[in-house]
Amino acid sequence: MPVSRATAPVIRSGFPRAGSLSGTQKRREFIAALQAVCGDVVRLYVPTLGDGASITESSPTAATITAVAAPTYSPQGSGVLAVLNGTSQYYTMPDAADMSFVSLPFSIFAWISLTANAAVKTILARHDLTTGVTNLEWSFHLDAAEKLVGQCFDDSVGTDVRIGRTFNTALAADTPMLVVMTYDGLAVNAAVRLYVFDGTNAGKVDDTDAGSGAFVAMENKSGLTYIGAREAASGAATEFFNGSIGPVGLVAMHLDVNDIQAIRGIGNAFLQLTV
Repeated sequence: MPVSRATAPVIRSGFPRAGSLSGTQKRREFIAALQAVCGDVVRLYVPTLGDGASITESSPTAATITAVAAPTYSPQGSGVLAVLNGTSQYYTMPDAADMSFVSLPFSIFAWISLTANAAVKTILARHDLTTGVTNLEWSFHLDAAEKLVGQCFDDSVGTDVRIGRTFNTALAADTPMLVVMTYDGLAVNAAVRLYVFDGTNAGKVDDTDAGSGAFVAMENKSGLTYIGAREAASGAATEFFNGSIGPVGLVAMHLDVNDIQAIRGIGNAFLQLTV
C-alpha cells in the first residue's frame, strides 16, 4: 500500500537540529555525557529555543533560572546559544549552599562568543557589591580589554581581597570558544587555572596573577548567582555579557586536563564546532 504524504517519514540530511525530536535527544545525550565526566554537577544551563522567563536547569538539582529582559536564542549545531545584548539581559539563580565552596575545589565551563565593547563581561559569578551587604565569592568574566579572568574572593576581610589568574591576551570577538575556570582549593593565585579553546588557543592559558590582599578562604554568602551579569554597589545588575553564551556549567570538582578535553569533545559534537 502506498504511504500517504501525511504519514511518510521526513528524512533530513546533516546533524539533528535544535528543537527537532532528534535534536532534543542529542541534548539529552549531551547532558548525560557532561554529567558522566563531571560527576557532581551543581548547575548546568543548556539553552533551548523555547526558554522563557522561568527555566529549569539541567543538573540533578533542577534549580530555577530566571531570565531577565527576554534574551534571544540562536541555534548552534544540535544546541542553542543565548544571545545577550550587553545592556540589560541576563539570568539569575537563587542562593543555595551548594554553590558556596569556601575552601573546596570547583570548576566552571562555558561556550561563548563575545561581542567586543570595551566593558567587563560576566560569564558566571557570585559577586554582589551591594553597599553594606556585599556577597562576594567567585567570578568568571572578561575584563574591559576582553581578557579572561577567574577569581575567588574572601569577603570577610574586604571587598577586594582575592586570588585569581588572568589570560593577558584579548580573546577574539565573534569567535565560538570553550572557556574553563578551575580552582583546586588552595589559598594562592596559582590555585586558579584558565583554559581557552578557540581554534587558536587549545589548553591552559592563565599567565598573570589577579589577586589582592591576604586571602584565606571564600565565605558562604547569600547572594544570587548570575549568568551574564553581576550586582553593582547600588544593587542593580551590571557588567553584562555582550554576545552569545551557553551551555554553561558549575561543578563541585577540580576538572583536570583529561576532564576538560572530554568536555571539549562533547561540546564540539553537540554544537558542531571545531574549537
